Amino acid sequence: MSDYCNTYRIEVRLPDGSSQVFFEKEGSGEEGYGCVQSAWMSENATYEFIPEHVPRPVATGTYKSRPDKHFFLAEFVEMIEDDIPREESYMKALAALHSRSMGKSPTGKFGFPVNTRFGNIEQDNTWSESWEEFWTRQMRDFLDKEDAAHNGEPHEELERLRPLFFEKVLPRYLRPLESDGRSVTPCLIHADLWPGNVKYQSDGETVCVYDACAMWAHNEGACGR
Repeated sequence: MSDYCNTYRIEVRLPDGSSQVFFEKEGSGEEGYGCVQSAWMSENATYEFIPEHVPRPVATGTYKSRPDKHFFLAEFVEMIEDDIPREESYMKALAALHSRSMGKSPTGKFGFPVNTRFGNIEQDNTWSESWEEFWTRQMRDFLDKEDAAHNGEPHEELERLRPLFFEKVLPRYLRPLESDGRSVTPCLIHADLWPGNVKYQSDGETVCVYDACAMWAHNEGACGR
């Protein structure tokens, strides 16, 4: 369930003799803490609106005996590993997430309470008044991270296109959505959906989506990632 944190299946015996199974994601150090907090906040947010499709978050914290180790705990859901759900089945779950959360951003703005992780890449979720402002800042941040990954040596073609992208393309593409009386209402999006993050539950019918990189955004924001 994660390439950047350790994951475990934990089965516990309860006082009444029954058992309960949990999923744990564990991370180390500052980077691990960020990944764990991203998971906790994202899964709680998506669970609030589509609980039938998201494993129930249980707890997050830091080990008392290992202060450099952090964890996220959720209900363990049995899934069918090798069966990728039909597109219409998980698109229905995402449509429910978008429609049920529409207009319910806690600040009324675009963003998220914490910087979430797109894989292991931190994304800037600073609250923004407009969709253009939010998306432009994220794109700048991702391109800066791309440069940093190459030892600060800019890619020649990207550098040539960067001014055109930010000064011409994005304003022409996004600004009309919020001009002349038009507006974009933030909704919650998953933002990291791919075949590794969606499976059928054991009934073979109900879709389970997880490992969200949640943010309050344009409902089609995930399509551009």
